[in-house]
Amino acid sequence: MRGLLGIGVILLLAWGLSEDRARIPWRVVVAGVLLQFGLAFLFLTFPPAGAAFLLLNRAVDGLQSATEAGTGFVFGYLGGGQLPFAETRPGASFIFAFRALPLVLVISALATLLLYCSASYRRSLGCCAARSGSAARSASVPQCTSLSAISRRRS
Repeated sequence: MRGLLGIGVILLLAWGLSEDRARIPWRVVVAGVLLQFGLAFLFLTFPPAGAAFLLLNRAVDGLQSATEAGTGFVFGYLGGGQLPFAETRPGASFIFAFRALPLVLVISALATLLLYCSASYRRSLGCCAARSGSAARSASVPQCTSLSAISRRRS
């Protein structure tokens, strides 16, 4: 019941903070909420779906372990390696820039690589170069820059 209340509060807050409440695509909102309930029902009642999700979780855990080992190797105790001193407060050795951000960087690099390979594959199949190049560029270049690159080509 608390989850339903949370979804309702988030939707009400989004509606309340909207600039143009008349143009909210309610069909998309309802479809998204129904999709969320459908996935929850699927994961709770169909064991193979839950097992597939846990398999994906194990893959991400492996990626996290490899990233932690790499940052510990490169940055030493700052990246999670053995501390050369006694830790007086538990968790005080966690440094966000050296422990959490490397995983974000690795996942971003993998997503960019996958998008680039997908764009190259589409290009080899005969998809237009502008569309496949734009797809690869949007992962590695800020959105304002990629939009300006597309608008410059149109001129």
